[in-house]
Amino acid sequence: RITALMAVLVTGCGGSGVPPPPVPARLFEDPGFVATGDHEMRYGIVLASELPAEVAKAYALNRSKDRVVVNVSVLRRQAGVLPSPIEAEVEGEWRTLVGEPQPPVFRAVLEGETVSYIAEAPVRNQEPTTFELRARPPHASTITASVTRSFDTTSQ
Repeated sequence: RITALMAVLVTGCGGSGVPPPPVPARLFEDPGFVATGDHEMRYGIVLASELPAEVAKAYALNRSKDRVVVNVSVLRRQAGVLPSPIEAEVEGEWRTLVGEPQPPVFRAVLEGETVSYIAEAPVRNQEPTTFELRARPPHASTITASVTRSFDTTSQ
């Protein structure tokens, strides 16, 4: 299930079995990860309404079109080996251009040897929202990312 959630968060696919209509191309703005030293933080932010119903239900997420789901994973990197997910302290905040910073509540999702952290946050149609994400792997420096996005909450 965690693989399905990550795939949806990364690709933003719908769950109806019918491909979504094409969207206009955007400039590449955000790689979806930050690497520092022996660790990397991968993150995805998607409208909750884009999650398939079964994924939202499995992770107790609200599929509202005015909410986003933030998914963060922290991985340890080693030469010659695929990065492996590890537990970390994950926190952050979100804010609009005129709003006060609000902390999303991240919760760990454990499945097998995979761990990721998810949180929900409200958004308004086409209003830029900045997400400040921080992850601290054990015995390592904090990894940070700042992502600003606007969401079309009317098209779903």
